[in-house]
Amino acid sequence: MNPKKIAEALIYHIERIDCMRYPVRAHPSTLKRPFYGLTILLNDPIAKFNPNLKMKIDLFFKIYKSKLYDGYYRSIERKQKFKETSVITLMIIALFIIIFFLNIYFPNLGVVVIFPPLIIISFFIAKFLHYEFEKAGNHVAPLIDPEIKETVQELINYLKRFFKENNIDPSNYPLHLRHNDYEGLRYEKRGKNKYIAYVVVE
Repeated sequence: MNPKKIAEALIYHIERIDCMRYPVRAHPSTLKRPFYGLTILLNDPIAKFNPNLKMKIDLFFKIYKSKLYDGYYRSIERKQKFKETSVITLMIIALFIIIFFLNIYFPNLGVVVIFPPLIIISFFIAKFLHYEFEKAGNHVAPLIDPEIKETVQELINYLKRFFKENNIDPSNYPLHLRHNDYEGLRYEKRGKNKYIAYVVVE
């Protein structure tokens, strides 16, 4: 088992869970390596290296999402917003279908005419859904922040032991975090709620 890939996967999960603490923000790794999350989803090296740890991570996300959605849809106002979002989504899907058939029956319109609007619309859909997720997360995250922090700290402690046991230099594996209240890390501030952190191996 490649220690480098395991370390990278651990860091990915740490960053992913840390960004779920209040205020909820986009996962830093999605900006650094857009498709890395898909790689982890398809083949997480931790699943083979430590199945129990992998199960614990998956269980955390299951519980978190359950609490997130329960809190989000609890109020009538937010349920109404969900309905509005569903209507907008259906309208956009209908638009895609119309454009698709227009392209079949009027091929002279060409790909150049059709694809730019699709790209623009997709961008605004992504922005809208991300905004809704942040709003939902910021509604619930403060209530379960201690649980999220505890999970991150546990993974950091595991990463620290992993570095020490495999004689890995932590300086080659920086963590991009939104919070600076974890033990065992050295922080460098890089903006509002943005930190580069390094594991301190004693």
